[in-house]
Amino acid sequence: MAGSLLVIYEISCTHEALKLMNRELPPRFLYPKEWQHLTMFTLLILMGCVDVMSKNMLPQRCVALEKGALVLSFYELLLLMVSHVKESSGIELQVHYLLILVVFLLLLVLTVELWAPEMFQLWMMETLLILIMGSWLIQAGFILYRPVSGYPWDDDDMNDLMFVTTFFCWRPDRAENGRRAELLSAPANSSPLSSPRSHGPPARHLLAAQNIFHHGHLRLRCKTRTLDSEPKSVEELPAWNFDGSSTFQSEGSNSDMYLVPAAMFRDPFRKDPNKLVFCEVFKYNRKPAETNLRHTCKRIMEMVSNQHPWFGMEQEYTLMGTDGHPFGWPSNGFPGPQGPYYCGVGADKAYGRDIVEAHYRACLYAGVMITGTNAEVMPAQWEFQIGPCEGIHMGDHLWVARFILHRVCEDFGVIATFDPKPIPGNWNGAGCHTNFSTKAMREENGLKYIEEAIEKLSKRHQYHIRAYDPKGGLDNARRLTGFHETSNINDFSAGVANRSASIRIPRTVGQERRGYFEDRRPSANCDPYSVTEALIRTCLLNETGDEPFQYKN
Repeated sequence: MAGSLLVIYEISCTHEALKLMNRELPPRFLYPKEWQHLTMFTLLILMGCVDVMSKNMLPQRCVALEKGALVLSFYELLLLMVSHVKESSGIELQVHYLLILVVFLLLLVLTVELWAPEMFQLWMMETLLILIMGSWLIQAGFILYRPVSGYPWDDDDMNDLMFVTTFFCWRPDRAENGRRAELLSAPANSSPLSSPRSHGPPARHLLAAQNIFHHGHLRLRCKTRTLDSEPKSVEELPAWNFDGSSTFQSEGSNSDMYLVPAAMFRDPFRKDPNKLVFCEVFKYNRKPAETNLRHTCKRIMEMVSNQHPWFGMEQEYTLMGTDGHPFGWPSNGFPGPQGPYYCGVGADKAYGRDIVEAHYRACLYAGVMITGTNAEVMPAQWEFQIGPCEGIHMGDHLWVARFILHRVCEDFGVIATFDPKPIPGNWNGAGCHTNFSTKAMREENGLKYIEEAIEKLSKRHQYHIRAYDPKGGLDNARRLTGFHETSNINDFSAGVANRSASIRIPRTVGQERRGYFEDRRPSANCDPYSVTEALIRTCLLNETGDEPFQYKN
């Protein structure tokens, strides 16, 4: 904006045309100083355009691009100013030499910053030099075009030269004092992410860590805190606390519960360097909360880590309006029968694709292991797939993907429900089909180990039914009816390419005799830690019976 205004001002103040060449004999370049002014002002426009593009148009802010444009602009500015003084003398020459000095120092600092963008000392030097340069540019205008004394400058008078130099040196101090006053007068409730602190690191070093956890009813919650430096691993993140009495997990008289970071992701909403942090919940006595199934699941996964268990979970969900009505359905009545909606295309087949695409891209940005998405059999029902993830990471990635879905839906004013049977009647339910394999299953003749695992699962059906939904099977009873691509909740079955069975072996796995199998029983609202732990206990730890075995620490 400033560059554009200066260009307009320079053109309006030029009495003669801005000619570059005199075509009379002998032809020569005229190149008046006005062209140099215009070039310098155009560089300001370039820097502004790069900043706007980096912050608002690119998928991720590119600080290196902004710094590079700044270095390029000041390098050209320095060259122009050096050539600008060729015919100058006296006061004009002294003024330009002072400007050249500060621009040269600023260029050195900016160049070093390309390799050390987070160095606080360089940021301070850059800020100070920019304040000096900006202040001196203003004074150059007053000195060259309107002497402060009211009398013309005497180019041969050394006192005038000394006064100009001293006058310049006072300006940065006054500018810095003004900046301090601005910081001290900032409102107390101003955002720490949008304004720098007067003491400590500059604003660009601050970031937000959004702590995600699920409460007593297995619904997600979050709270955000500000960090002073970017954590490189989850171990660098601090623990926090919350009011457990407000989440149905403790009494008000002893309400403090603890959030312990377990997994860290990029924040697709606030963007880098901000973080999403999935946390385990611990009680006041530092023991895992009853809903903290991750704690036990991690210990079970560590017991079989040498077998490299992989999981992939297919999360189905249904988009609903805030009134509880399926998104896109007629307000009175029902859409056409199921059939054209699965992987459908078109406004009359796919309801809410913008939401699905936004969720998909947000997961990719965050680093969630999302492998795909598609429309499901019932209109307004969708699915995304997470995996393959090894061990405990399966639950971490699925819970964060669910959180991102809820946050995206907030922006669209809709609700994503994981209810296993959101619409009664002749409509498909929603599951979370779980694909499972070990290193032995994925290798040659691995089908043998797949069949052995299925045999073990057949003898422990009721235990898995209870582990596969948060209500111990009551939610799944509405879904696992033997119809709509489900098995009967009371019977165990398995087959190749059979989507009406409890366990499906993909046809390619049967042909190649190695790979994985799919457990189709988990409900859409399952806890992935409970599902994956149950599979490990039965298939790899060879547990039997209706209760999990209690291992010693």
